[in-house]
Amino acid sequence: MGKLNRTIPLCACGCWQHVKWNVQKKCWNRFIFGHQSSINIKVKPEAQLCECQCGLFAKPGNRFIAGHNKKYFGKTIAKKIIEPQLCECKCGGYAKTGRRFIYHHNSRIYIKVKPEPQLCACNVCGLYAEPGNRFIHGHNGQGTHQSAEAIEKHRIAAIGVHPSAESIEKMRQAKLGTTMTEETTKEMSLSQVKAWQLNPDRAKKSSERFSGAGNPGYIDGRCSDNDPYPVDFNGRLKELIRDRDGRRCRLCTKSEEENGRKLPVHHINYDKENLDPHNLISLCSSCHGKTCTYHSKWISFFQGPQRILEIMNGERS
Repeated sequence: MGKLNRTIPLCACGCWQHVKWNVQKKCWNRFIFGHQSSINIKVKPEAQLCECQCGLFAKPGNRFIAGHNKKYFGKTIAKKIIEPQLCECKCGGYAKTGRRFIYHHNSRIYIKVKPEPQLCACNVCGLYAEPGNRFIHGHNGQGTHQSAEAIEKHRIAAIGVHPSAESIEKMRQAKLGTTMTEETTKEMSLSQVKAWQLNPDRAKKSSERFSGAGNPGYIDGRCSDNDPYPVDFNGRLKELIRDRDGRRCRLCTKSEEENGRKLPVHHINYDKENLDPHNLISLCSSCHGKTCTYHSKWISFFQGPQRILEIMNGERS
């Protein structure tokens, strides 16, 4: 080996030789050409036995043979046998190896048990409510009584509140063509019979409520519904009133054909003895039923049209 020149750096691989000047980078090279790879050469390790204890050698530098690390950590593979377990839904069947449930049986745990039907809590009808319900539909108010203050509040709140004509028409259209089944009518009849049997005072209270001034037909100290019709209020007089009104209802203008029967003749002042033609008016069955209540309201309502009829009859005469 010649004398070292301390101004020229040595090769970084440790061979104690001088490197050359790099013209392009204008600096000394770190290595002599080909000496750089000598640093990165690693000593090849010896092969070791696979740690899964299979008795075979793994590749040098590896702890396991490819795929044998699963055996070591106890994960399920084909060679490892695991006993099947009973399905956790308690169906009695065995799930697949490594599974907790048979396919789709895990949802059975969350299925709620359908409760048995119980007697209606109204304690009046004696019928069974649907499973999970305490009452039959509409029975939650039976057997309970509101206080006098609550009844008075409801009465005051309902004064002057009437459904609009559109609401009435919608409810009428919704009920057209709908009929109750025989089972429904039978159940309703039985429930009413039981209600009357369980409450013997109900008839007495109802009679007291609609007696005297509480009766819708009560007028001037008498009940007009109990008064008989006079002999002169016959079919001939009724036909004259119907012909006068054009065979149409004076309230809703429904014809006699649409009514399905002859139009009833109504007494405007509810006095059956008053057979004056100006006190009689033709109404359809529906409108005639409406006049059974609020007598004073309907009397004032029909006074205007009757005055017009009087004027018209006077001009014709």
